Amino acid sequence: MRIAWLAPYPTRFLQPELTIARSPRGEHAASWIVNLATALTKKEDIDLQMIVASAGIRENQTVTKDGTTYHVIRHTFPLTIRGFPEYMRLDVLTRYASLRRQVRKVIRKLQPDLIHVHGTEYGYGLAALDTNVPTIVSVQGVVNHLAQVSPSTFFRLQAPIERHVIRTAKYFGSRTAWANSFIRGLNNTAIIYDLPEAVNQLFFKKTAKQSNQHILMVGSIMQRKGIEEALDAMSVVFSVCPLSKFLVVGEGKPDYLQELKQRTKSAGIEANVEWLGFKSAEEVAALHAVSAMLIHPSYIDNSPNSVAEAMASGLPVIASNIGGIPSMIEDGVTGLLVEPRNHCQLAEAVITLLHNEAERKRLASRAKEVAFERHLPSKVAEKTLSAYDDIIAKEKKVRS
Repeated sequence: MRIAWLAPYPTRFLQPELTIARSPRGEHAASWIVNLATALTKKEDIDLQMIVASAGIRENQTVTKDGTTYHVIRHTFPLTIRGFPEYMRLDVLTRYASLRRQVRKVIRKLQPDLIHVHGTEYGYGLAALDTNVPTIVSVQGVVNHLAQVSPSTFFRLQAPIERHVIRTAKYFGSRTAWANSFIRGLNNTAIIYDLPEAVNQLFFKKTAKQSNQHILMVGSIMQRKGIEEALDAMSVVFSVCPLSKFLVVGEGKPDYLQELKQRTKSAGIEANVEWLGFKSAEEVAALHAVSAMLIHPSYIDNSPNSVAEAMASGLPVIASNIGGIPSMIEDGVTGLLVEPRNHCQLAEAVITLLHNEAERKRLASRAKEVAFERHLPSKVAEKTLSAYDDIIAKEKKVRS
């Protein structure tokens, strides 16, 4: 079968075959997309064609790499090789007119059996719905919920587009009960397939030793990820466990990072907090091996990749009881859930696990078993192919 993906695939992985004029700023790692694509290319019965928008190229390019063909579309602010700034989202205001026009052209040429749209945070869903090709839309984040927790111009403009795509599409890939509820609330005839994210194989090959008191946090450094509550919790933790270290992996806006660092200095915990910046998957896995736990005190999330990776490594997780996270973690069985924005409860849970190595190992062992069944790339690929087969069969039946 020929499948066309519309996906935010990281273009840096396409070099040197792809000629990039300017590295796109803020390009998402989208590791679950990379991992699933890699697993699918190992299957003999699929021809994967990927359509990717990029602001870092001067002209459209088609490259083939590792068994997949990538159609990279130039999608930039007019007369530049830059993306669209927050204060001038012409792409969203025009409902992605240029992107949709270019996608239609590629789709007409490819004549795929099915289109798979990855995410409702972009214009890919609108582009797919312009065609007559059967389409499945995978829900990653939920912009309408993000807009309530972390308002922004982009979220406000993208939210009605997301609602339109959900109402109009027929088939969906979903990771959590929370996302299912959002889909059903807008489209009660939606056909939903369980398609979890695929976690990098290397996390399954390592087992966290949990041999010290390092507390790890991985992800974008922004307020809605709960970094401020995490630092408040660490002040309490360090007063009880002074040998602990808080390791923060991820990038954020320079001004905000400086503000957070000043906050640790004022709280007297500066020496116990390490800001590690961006780390590759290999480096994150190495940090799992020298940490006691991972915390994810987010205000809102559907299925955070950092949580899935920690579970795969056998690193116990403490996360917020919000969004789709309860579909990933069963409280007291595969991890611990705490109320969001409650630094006291977070600190209490951290201290409890630091003082109980047996409990850490029990939670981590069961989490690793669940992650193996849910997030192993080969298993996710099988689920994905099964969904493709089912949709194509349903559409053939409708046509006949």
